[in-house]
Amino acid sequence: MPAVLPHVPHHEAHAKASSSNRWRSTALWALGGVALIALIAEGAMYDWATVYMRDVVLATPALSSAAYAAFTGGMAAGRFAGDFVRARFGAPQLVFGSAALAFVGMVMALVLPNAFVTMTGLTLMGLGLANMMPVLFAAATHVKGVTAAEGLAQVAGLAYFGLLLGPVLIGGVAQVSTLPIGLSVVAACCALIALVAPRILRRLRI
Repeated sequence: MPAVLPHVPHHEAHAKASSSNRWRSTALWALGGVALIALIAEGAMYDWATVYMRDVVLATPALSSAAYAAFTGGMAAGRFAGDFVRARFGAPQLVFGSAALAFVGMVMALVLPNAFVTMTGLTLMGLGLANMMPVLFAAATHVKGVTAAEGLAQVAGLAYFGLLLGPVLIGGVAQVSTLPIGLSVVAACCALIALVAPRILRRLRI
């Protein structure tokens, strides 16, 4: 028995280290997954907002082109306000509210496909998605036991695949159904972020 006792603290330390490593890995994959979903939604808007205005809303070419400006304008406004809102309410609340706003904007555009409502919805989408990447990337640099560079590299590497996947995914769904059904995937992405992301950020104490 005395020969075994000296090894007990070592095994306990090893178990704690393994558990800590698993949590760090899980945290980074979770953040990366949420960021991937957010960029699927963002990438889809870059490629499909104008097409939706032209083919579904039947807007004029000039107004259809303005759909992209409405979305990016909303993103710009959201970025300017993001630091203030985060300081006032915290990162989990910011992400939840942003995802909910983006969801409402996308649903508006899909349910009431007229020019004014769709442009308003796209602007809300931009406002909602604007601060996803800043918050999630910042969270990746604060995972305990991982350097800021390592955390950011892993999360960003997974996230930016979403910019490539989003337009293809929406196009594939639209090909076998309709574009509004394809874009409903974007609304689903926003709803999923609202449900999942705040819990992850609270667990990380961001």
